[in-house]
Amino acid sequence: MQIEYKSETLKEICTDIRKATKRYNKTVAEKLISTINFIEASESLIDVRNYPPFKFHLLIGDRKGFYAIDLG
Repeated sequence: MQIEYKSETLKEICTDIRKATKRYNKTVAEKLISTINFIEASESLIDVRNYPPFKFHLLIGDRKGFYAIDLG
């Protein structure tokens, strides 16, 4: 799958462990990078939705129509 990022800065944080660790703590940074890698390697959104640890869910309010996952 292909991931689109809102900004180049966000893309760097989500794909570079050093930048992610600088922004978040080591545990969160590792989970973030691992999650991004899983999503990129997935064949489709169904693979992501069916992976129980992510707790794939529909957002509400002003984010209605969008989905989110938990890093755990």
